[in-house]
Amino acid sequence: MGIRKKAIIAWIVVHLSVLMLEVAPFKPDQDYPGKRLFTLYLRSTGLWQDWSMFSPEPFRLNLHVEARVRHQNGLETTYTLPRLHRLPRLERALMERYRKWEVDWFRIDENRHIWADGTRFILKQLPVDPGNPVESVSLIRRWHEIEDPRIRFREWGYRVPDSELTGFEFATHSTGQTGAK
Repeated sequence: MGIRKKAIIAWIVVHLSVLMLEVAPFKPDQDYPGKRLFTLYLRSTGLWQDWSMFSPEPFRLNLHVEARVRHQNGLETTYTLPRLHRLPRLERALMERYRKWEVDWFRIDENRHIWADGTRFILKQLPVDPGNPVESVSLIRRWHEIEDPRIRFREWGYRVPDSELTGFEFATHSTGQTGAK
């Protein structure tokens, strides 16, 4: 067996081992040798996993992020980051990692260092109007707490109307005169 083949096999074994350690049901504060390095590797490659779905206390929020975009002339528009239940099936499957990024990373206060980059991403999704540039973008968390199905069962596919979602602004970024530039 050639050195190239051995290197590929070694990488696959290491990669699968790291994935197994990442999805193992450790307590969140429990550490193991190499955890920080493994976590950095998985997050930078987009392969991280989250055990919370199967935990004794699964994630109980249905949430998304919106952006209130204020233009120089005072006009305000709202941009909603893509919501999976509103996308066609194929696009929904392709956007799952994006949803995880929004829900698990972008909305969290400890990750404020990525809010400016997220704001730039949002600006790139909007049409550019040189006569009326974007002045600021305010990020807004919107959520609904998922009821315990043992107490209140809702039919499959039920969606809480947007008017019933809780929300508040968590960051505002000024863009200056150039809008999305």
